[in-house]
Amino acid sequence: MTHATVRDRLFFLAHDEDRNLAPHVHPALLDYALAGATIIDLLLHDWIRDLLYEISPTMYDRTQAALIATGTIREHRRRFRRTGHRLNDPHAVGAPRAALRSLVLATSARRNFTRRPGTDALAALVNAVHLYPPLYLDFSDAEIRGLLNLNTRGIATRARPGAAAHAIPYIAGCVEDAVAAHTVAVYP
Repeated sequence: MTHATVRDRLFFLAHDEDRNLAPHVHPALLDYALAGATIIDLLLHDWIRDLLYEISPTMYDRTQAALIATGTIREHRRRFRRTGHRLNDPHAVGAPRAALRSLVLATSARRNFTRRPGTDALAALVNAVHLYPPLYLDFSDAEIRGLLNLNTRGIATRARPGAAAHAIPYIAGCVEDAVAAHTVAVYP
């Protein structure tokens, strides 16, 4: 039987098959190695893409419910229309918009800009779903897309070795692929 996962293969290598699968190293050390192997399996076998498709149908409603629960937004009931929502905190939209505008403007001017992984991730995801109008920039969508692509490609070179930020371009690419597949499925 062939086991495709890195985790399974590591488990077999870490045990002595002639001694009732006694571990070659302490099991606590294997916990770390097996956890790392699981993460690698997620990346190598596209489980991230699968997980994205699995959880995405509920994420809009779950996120909206969490924002209502924290008081960031509130329901606004209207007669003869669906219930809408309003912001309780005007900075909830203003702060991320300002951060993305600064990132795009700095990238276009080739200026140094203090970058944060969260802002880089947000920019990569905004680009993946083509969410350009809320940025209120005097650039065409194609120009914004190019600048955000440039930023996303630079994430790996700016992040310190081993940082989680290295996964941002891959995850954003998975989102972009899912968006493209959804668009094709909805609009044949």
